[in-house]
Amino acid sequence: YRLRLGSYSGTIGEMTTSHGLSYQNNQQFSTFDRDNDPYSSVNCAVYRHGAWWYKSCANSNLNGIWLEKAVKGVSWHNGTTSLYPEFTEVKIRRVRQQIE
Repeated sequence: YRLRLGSYSGTIGEMTTSHGLSYQNNQQFSTFDRDNDPYSSVNCAVYRHGAWWYKSCANSNLNGIWLEKAVKGVSWHNGTTSLYPEFTEVKIRRVRQQIE
């Protein structure tokens, strides 16, 4: 699945083009056995210990190892620092494209 972002609301940090989930916008979902990220020298899902919409293995990973800080843990970069939340919730819905 490809990540295409719409509106955002939350409390964990700014949603800008270089931070948080926006950095991963338009990326394919990568898993341990299906490397779809554009970073050719490593499978980011293996390196970060969790499947996600990776772009250069950075900026956020809400499917990492729980309560493990650093590269392999659940993390969110808000533009200033990396955060390691104790709770996350992601809601995804399918949007039907309008045919013109």
